[in-house]
This record gives sequence, C-alpha cells and structure tokens, in this order.
Amino acid sequence: MLELSMTWELITQYIHRTKLPCEDDATFIHKSKVHWVAYGQNVASILDLDEDAGDQYAEPSDLRQTISDSGVLDGAPSDQEDHYLRIVFSDLMNKLDKLPSETPSGDWLFVCRWGDLV
Repeated sequence: MLELSMTWELITQYIHRTKLPCEDDATFIHKSKVHWVAYGQNVASILDLDEDAGDQYAEPSDLRQTISDSGVLDGAPSDQEDHYLRIVFSDLMNKLDKLPSETPSGDWLFVCRWGDLV
C-alpha cells in the first residue's frame, strides 16, 4: 500500500474580486478570480502579510512597489529557496505588468491559509 506524506504549507493567493450588478441593492454578489498562488511562509513575510488574517487588500501598483523594495528579484539566488522565491515573484510581477495602469474596478486582495500538500 502506497503511503503519502503530508506537508503543511502556507498558501498565499492574490485574488481579484468584482462586485456584480444585482437588481436588489441590499444584496451583494461577487465574482472572485485567483490570479496567483504561492507556497511557503517566506512568501507572506516578504509581502508583509499577516498569516492569520483574512482578506488583506493590496492594490496592484502598491504591490509592484513592495516587491521592488523587497529586493527579492535582485542579484543571483543563493540557494534553492531563493531560486523558488525569485521564480514566484517574477511570475507575480509579470501578471501585474499585464494589468492596466489604473487599478481595475473591484478589490485586489491576498488570502493566506494553511493547507496540506501531498
């Protein structure tokens, strides 16, 4: 019988949530799209996120600046973890660069949660 080992990792998601039109003003309907997912505790700390908080608002322009200021994309990676972080944040910056210069309507937010990886 094959035995799978479980590893708990912090999963960080960057989400765009758009409020959809609704006939009843008292009712809110949202559509959420996950734009980016990363694993590992260092990802949240580089973005200055609270691991235990819920939705954490982050405008794309502010996020670009946070990543730039972190220095995570500077220089050559020193080990495997640095290499992973460089790939992860390069991917996020590429996604941010494809967004319009003005923040699109809706909320951009991070969600951090602990989950198991097989």
